[in-house]
Amino acid sequence: MAPTTQERREVPEPRAFGEPRPGQVEEVTAFVESLKDAWSRQDANGLVALHAEDVEWINAYARMFQGAEPLAALLRRTHIHLVLADESDGWKVVHSVIMDAR
Repeated sequence: MAPTTQERREVPEPRAFGEPRPGQVEEVTAFVESLKDAWSRQDANGLVALHAEDVEWINAYARMFQGAEPLAALLRRTHIHLVLADESDGWKVVHSVIMDAR
């Protein structure tokens, strides 16, 4: 079976405006690592703490969550579903879904 991808819209290429100040690249890299760590631990409170109080979050179904508390409520009831396969070169994710368990 050929792989398929469903695109909802085109995502523009990232752009940089100006030059980072000294140390800024390292700060942003550390921040992104904090996001990745909280996500991998499914730590809703940790994820929310990394967002602004007036955050706007739009999920893959175009549902918008405005504010830290609505985002926290979403993340507390969301979980990741992975299907793994033991391939010849090791374990691989063959299916993944981020589920809203409401």
